[in-house]
Amino acid sequence: MRFLYLVLFTIFQTALQAQSFNGTVLTANTKQPVAFASVYLANTSIGTTTNSNGAFTIQSFPNGRYDLIVSCLGYETFQTTVQSTKLDSLTIYLTPRAKELDEVVVQSYEKDGWNKWGKLFLESFIGTTEFAQNCTIKNYKAIRFKFNKKENSLTAFANETLVIENKDLGYEIKYDLINFNYNFRSSVLYYSGYPFFTNMITNRKGKQQRWERNRNEAYKGSLMHFMRALYRNTFAEENFELRRLYKVPNTEKIRVKSIMSNSLKSTMANSKEPIRIRIGETSIQSNGDNDSSAYYNRILREPDEKNILVNQLLTGDSIAYAFSNTIAVLDFDNYIQVTYKGKSEPEEYVQFQKQNAPAASLTSVIHLVNKQSIYVTSNGMHYNGPDLLCSAYWAWSEKLANLLPFDFKPNTEKK
Repeated sequence: MRFLYLVLFTIFQTALQAQSFNGTVLTANTKQPVAFASVYLANTSIGTTTNSNGAFTIQSFPNGRYDLIVSCLGYETFQTTVQSTKLDSLTIYLTPRAKELDEVVVQSYEKDGWNKWGKLFLESFIGTTEFAQNCTIKNYKAIRFKFNKKENSLTAFANETLVIENKDLGYEIKYDLINFNYNFRSSVLYYSGYPFFTNMITNRKGKQQRWERNRNEAYKGSLMHFMRALYRNTFAEENFELRRLYKVPNTEKIRVKSIMSNSLKSTMANSKEPIRIRIGETSIQSNGDNDSSAYYNRILREPDEKNILVNQLLTGDSIAYAFSNTIAVLDFDNYIQVTYKGKSEPEEYVQFQKQNAPAASLTSVIHLVNKQSIYVTSNGMHYNGPDLLCSAYWAWSEKLANLLPFDFKPNTEKK
């Protein structure tokens, strides 16, 4: 089973109001204006660029608190938090990226990294959903890779903003990649960054309608959809079902491992010749069906933990509560199984899981790895993202090819 850390940076949004936000971007060393720098609110389609004087204006700044990102080639990415209640003019200083540091970083990465790791990166970052087939990284050569043998993990780094074209959802995404790490030992994927969405333009009505249909399809059953339902306490209306899930040690597997280990030690102690053993061919004295070689091998293929599902539906107020007028808090123990009954598993996920047939509903599992609460806003954004671990369907689906900006509204919410 693959896991995914969902890292989406702090964004707060309630209602859109016509407020403007002004600022100036200068170099940190010479105090000269930086022209054509990208200035945007992370995970939205709200942003602009600086003019020749380094000045910028964001029109219709929405209510709430946001991560403001400033990005420009040759400079370190700048991030700060901005609140709609304190929209004072801001002067931002960008630090030039040291060429010597870039050279050291590039030299430490694999020279032929894309040929070796590119496919894995695309599957982990872009995904393998239906929409991933027409989602491409236009400047993929900017991505570098480093494999850590000791940790058995892969790290990716980009020395410029990634430009991602999603032809199925109708977005161009500029993505400042901050972290990407895939651990082969634990199968845990962790990535974070600052995406900015721009709507593609078309004069063809049919293409625009297809984009809207695909966006609504990506939204249904997504983590964003779940978080918005949690904020509004509308799980039942939105076709979500929640159940508690407990993971307990697989005691039978522990017992079988102990028997196999003791048997191997005994065999080696009584043999004068070197012994080569394949688990599937190990001869064990049978004491009934539950102590046969075939039984042992079947048990050893089981996970180290077993799931105990409590077949009782949870209400929203049993795992969440209001923190303020604009923020809800998600807090629970152990694990929660989230079932979305609005659509069945897609064929791509069935193939990924090596299943024979799709299930009638989408099933995901969430867990608070550090036992820290998650704060949720009305647009579905959550923060303290690294504390939330998703597995099963969301571990597969919540990738760039299915990513939507947090100012997106499905047809059911549009006025």
